[in-house]
Amino acid sequence: MAEEIFRSVTCPVLTIGPEVRRNNLAAGKLRQVIYTSDLSGASLQALPYAFALAADYRAGLSCLHVMQDLATIPMYYRERALRDAREELEKLMSAGAGLACEPQIVVTTGDPAEKILQLASDLNADLVVMGARHQGSVRLTAHLPWACTHKVICHATCPVLTVRAGPQ
Repeated sequence: MAEEIFRSVTCPVLTIGPEVRRNNLAAGKLRQVIYTSDLSGASLQALPYAFALAADYRAGLSCLHVMQDLATIPMYYRERALRDAREELEKLMSAGAGLACEPQIVVTTGDPAEKILQLASDLNADLVVMGARHQGSVRLTAHLPWACTHKVICHATCPVLTVRAGPQ
């Protein structure tokens, strides 16, 4: 039901999933925010929220980009793809002037949901900020078991702020 809501409303939605226990956010504090980016319009729309929350709370900000399916391409192109993604994220993070500390940029490969959950756990994150793509049928999309946003919300130990992008 929560996913149907955040995929259909135009405002950001804060979801407290089933694995979330009382954390700093409940006390009105944020120490660590993770912003996830796949460099799509949806994730770019979430970036100002990540910046604003990190700045307002003087929290650390980590930016994560996960690339899938690189094992089948030659090492040279794989390294180049990772480097290009890092450069794109560095450009995006340069807009984060006014943050309490330099944003951490993490570019890796693997299953996006698993990597997001792992970084959130490793950093003891207080909040994950991510874009949610507008996709055809909201009801169908909400029940696809492989949807990254769905997996993150279901298994994150911190709240997840989703920012929906309109049709592209």
